Amino acid sequence: MGRAPCCDKANVKKGPWSPEEDAKLKNYIEKYGTGGNWIALPQKIGTHILSLMQFFITLIGLPNDFRLYVGIKRCGKSCRLRWLNYLRPDIKHGGFSEEEDNIICSLYISIGSRWSVIAAQLPGRTDNDIKNYWNTRLKKKLFGRRKQSQSSRLTGSTEDPRDGNGMDTLSNSCWKY
Repeated sequence: MGRAPCCDKANVKKGPWSPEEDAKLKNYIEKYGTGGNWIALPQKIGTHILSLMQFFITLIGLPNDFRLYVGIKRCGKSCRLRWLNYLRPDIKHGGFSEEEDNIICSLYISIGSRWSVIAAQLPGRTDNDIKNYWNTRLKKKLFGRRKQSQSSRLTGSTEDPRDGNGMDTLSNSCWKY
């Protein structure tokens, strides 16, 4: 009882995507769209290529399932995630700005790890990208500073993280304790 598999796992490539696979997927989606059915997408890419080569295929006598090997040999879910998280033209790639860091931290403090809600506040960033950035960089910064603050309080350090006016010297709202 359970869900039927989305694809034949034995005939599906796993692991990193090649630049050729990225190009095939991106070109197909830009030209034809997704059609709303990600499961059928890898086979459709092969089908469109087959329609161009129909004559040669019949002459050579290739097997009927040749379309699986012409397009992308990936699962539909993998194609969907690759498009949504890496290949869409409106996605920002590269480092996060200080302003983005502050937004992520303040939203994380107020709403927790609701990555899609946080991503909605940062145009061009995906929830997956923000989650990975949080887990690899920001969390360590935030909790590392909190631990330093707690250990200085326990050791009786006389340094006050506030200036003479009683204001926090740290400008980032993310790093306040």
